Amino acid sequence: MNSHTQIFSQADCWLDLCIPAATALLLAAQPLAAYSLVGFWLAARLSLQCTKQPVYLILLCLALTSMGTMVLERGSAPSDPSDLLIIALAFAAGVHRPAQRWHASLSQISLCLLPIAIAACLKSPETLLQFPDINVNRLSFLLGLLISATWGLAETSNTGRSRLAWLAWMSLALPLTLLSGSRAPLALPVLAIAIAKLIAQTYPNRTHGSGLTPLPWRNSFAALTLIVVLAAGATQLWYHNASDSGINRVSDTWRAHTALCWAKQPFSQRQPWLGLGHINNIRKRCDSDRLPVMQSVIDNSTLSEQQRKIASRAAAKGLPHAHNSYVQIFAETGIAGLAAVVIAGIWIARMTQRSRLKSAIERTSKDELVRRAALPIAIYLAITGLTTSFHIFLPLNQILIGYSLAMFSATPAEQERLA
Repeated sequence: MNSHTQIFSQADCWLDLCIPAATALLLAAQPLAAYSLVGFWLAARLSLQCTKQPVYLILLCLALTSMGTMVLERGSAPSDPSDLLIIALAFAAGVHRPAQRWHASLSQISLCLLPIAIAACLKSPETLLQFPDINVNRLSFLLGLLISATWGLAETSNTGRSRLAWLAWMSLALPLTLLSGSRAPLALPVLAIAIAKLIAQTYPNRTHGSGLTPLPWRNSFAALTLIVVLAAGATQLWYHNASDSGINRVSDTWRAHTALCWAKQPFSQRQPWLGLGHINNIRKRCDSDRLPVMQSVIDNSTLSEQQRKIASRAAAKGLPHAHNSYVQIFAETGIAGLAAVVIAGIWIARMTQRSRLKSAIERTSKDELVRRAALPIAIYLAITGLTTSFHIFLPLNQILIGYSLAMFSATPAEQERLA
C-alpha cells in the first residue's frame, strides 16, 4: 500500500466525524460554520470517490457549483430543487464503500446524540428541545434517524458487550425524544425496527436438505403484536389522554386533508407528468378557504381561545408543505419524479431480498449490514415519508438520508468476494 492509498484510507475512516461536529455547530447557532463543514465533508467524500472512478468528477463539480445553496441555505424554503439534489450527491458520496467501514461511519454519526444531549442540559426543562437553526420537526426527524442508526450498530456488533454498549448509547435518545415534544421520534423508529426484524428473520436456509426452515413464528408474532400495541397505544394517548390531544387532532386532520389537496393539484392544473415545480405555488390553493375542514375542526375542538386564534391564522395561510414526502414529490415533479422514488424503492427491496435469501454460509458482511443496519433506516425513512415531507428538512438531514441509503450498495470484504 503506497502513501497516497494510506492517506485516502485514513481520511475515509475519520471523515464522518464532520457530521457530529456540524450538529454541534448548528445547535450553537453557527449555521454558516456548520454547513461549511458539511460542504467540506461532501466535497471530500466525492473526491475520494474520484480516486476509484473518474466519473465521480462530474458529481464533484456539480456539488461545488451547488455549494452556495447548501452552505448559505439558499434552498431553505419549503420547496426547492436543491433538496433532492443534496440527497442524491450524499448517496453518490457513499456508494460502493467497503461494508466493514460502515460500522465506523455509523459509530461516528451516532455521536450526534452527544451535542444534542449537552444542548438539552443547557436548556430550561420546561421548554421544548428546539433551537434557532433547527426546529422541533427537523430535530425529531434527526433523533429518529440516529435511533435507527444506533440500533444497526448494536445489531452488527460482534460481541455482547459492545451490543449492550450501543443499546445503552441509544437509550440516551429516549429523554431527548420526550423533550422534543414530537410524537414521531418515539414511535416511528420502534415501528421501523419491528418491521425490519420481521422481514430480516423470515429467510430460507439452504444448508438444510429440506429447503426452507419453518418461519420463526414466535418472533414474527412478537413483532406484529408490538406493532399493533404501539399503534393502539399511540392512538389512545395522542388523541384522548394527552394534554395536547386537541392540538394533535387538529394538526393531523390538517395534514391529511392538505396532503390530499396537494395530490390533486397536478391533475387540476393538467400537469400530472412533470408536476407544478418547486415554487411553492400549491400552498395558496390548499388554505382554509379551499379546505373548509381546516377551520371546522378548529371550531369543533377543545382548543383554548388563544390556540384557536393561532390555529385560524395558520389555516388561513395553508400548510407550507404537503406533510407527505411522496405527495410532495408528485405535486412538484409529477409522475416522473414519483417514478424515480419507486425505482429507488425497488432497488432497495432487491438488495434486501438478495441478502435475505442467502444462507448463513453464503452471507457476507454486506448482507449483514443490509439486513441489520440499512434496512431499519430505510423503513424509518419510508414510514416517516407518510407523515412528513422529510426531504425538505435542513441540509444536515438530507446528507444523512442519502449517505445512509448508500449502505445498500456496500461491497463485501475482498476475502469474502474471493471466497
